[in-house]
Amino acid sequence: MEEFQREVANGFIIERVNLQQATILEAASFKKYLENDISLGYNIIIIYLSNCNSLDSAFICVMVVTLKRLMRLGGSIK
Repeated sequence: MEEFQREVANGFIIERVNLQQATILEAASFKKYLENDISLGYNIIIIYLSNCNSLDSAFICVMVVTLKRLMRLGGSIK
């Protein structure tokens, strides 16, 4: 199974994180996924974390930085 899966639904995008532990090792590649979503014009991103048992601070930081960027564009993370 891929680490991240993308699904588009009703004008927003769902990023499913398929990791037991989301750490600094995966944070950079997840950031690229989110940056790509924004460059494609999506400003509402749903991050599905039900498969994760834990997130480290680097991975959370990627989500916070992305949220701030999306808020400037009138969007959000759910």
